[in-house]
Amino acid sequence: MADIDKKELSIRIAETAREALKRIVARGRPPIPPFYSEEFRQVAQERGYHELLELLNDPKCLGEEDFPQLIAQAGAILLATKDLLNDLGQSTSERVEAMERSLGKMEAAVPFEDLEAILREVETLKSHNQALKEEVKQAQEVIENQTREIEKLRENTRIDYLTALLNRRALDEELRNEIHRAKRYDLDLTVAMFDIDHFKNINDTYGHIIGDEVLKGVARILRENIREVDRLYRYGGEEFLLLMPHTSCRDALKVTQRLRKLVSEHLFSFPDRGFSFRITISAGLAELDRDDTPESLLDRADVALYAAKVQGRDRTCGCLYSDCTNQ
Repeated sequence: MADIDKKELSIRIAETAREALKRIVARGRPPIPPFYSEEFRQVAQERGYHELLELLNDPKCLGEEDFPQLIAQAGAILLATKDLLNDLGQSTSERVEAMERSLGKMEAAVPFEDLEAILREVETLKSHNQALKEEVKQAQEVIENQTREIEKLRENTRIDYLTALLNRRALDEELRNEIHRAKRYDLDLTVAMFDIDHFKNINDTYGHIIGDEVLKGVARILRENIREVDRLYRYGGEEFLLLMPHTSCRDALKVTQRLRKLVSEHLFSFPDRGFSFRITISAGLAELDRDDTPESLLDRADVALYAAKVQGRDRTCGCLYSDCTNQ
């Protein structure tokens, strides 16, 4: 599947899903998973979407980068199916109630012999409708469960597997929203970009397993010492990014210095290996300007972080401060 145009695959999935739902409704079939799967496959075959059929037969052919978009599409399809099921369940209940009201009127106006025959037919119809209601109810439960699973999968694509922090994908989604909100309501917003000093030396000296433990340790220290409203991400490699809504650069500097101090005071101890050590981190700050984009805000934080490293590491640079500080 790696040689397939991912954008085209995404378009074909969306087209096939929409057509499958249309056909189910047009044929008066309940949009329950077995019928939906059948229609989806039929549409894919008719349109010659061989890549889609391959995906249905062997989901392992997908690459990791495909999951977020496909998960989002699956969620949209489930929501559409859920709406159809709700409509179907409501109309089924309304039909049963309408038949019962009509029967009450017929009892007084129809001869007994004719009424008996009609009642038998109506009971059969009611039985079919009741069976359909049960099918719809079961299908709704399946859809609810699948929707919850889709939400779990979506959230998992936003988590860094090593540190359990939010990842770059989550940052891209949330930073844009926070910038929009801050500009709309004229709120402060500051980001801090952290980098573990001399991290390559840690990997070279102690190995990547120890390096991973250091990454997890720093992530834990930062996560446990920020406000609930703040958002912490693994930005990449040994870099972390802290998103601080409602926070000026001056206040963010205090937060950053406190976090740097906590990291520098922590002893990374490995008694089974016979060694321990301390580390420091550098930080770059950037406060939101009215004309900032997510990219420009992150670029300024990155430039500030670079300045901190050039000036000797173990310090914070950025915002309106002409000099970096390591206090």
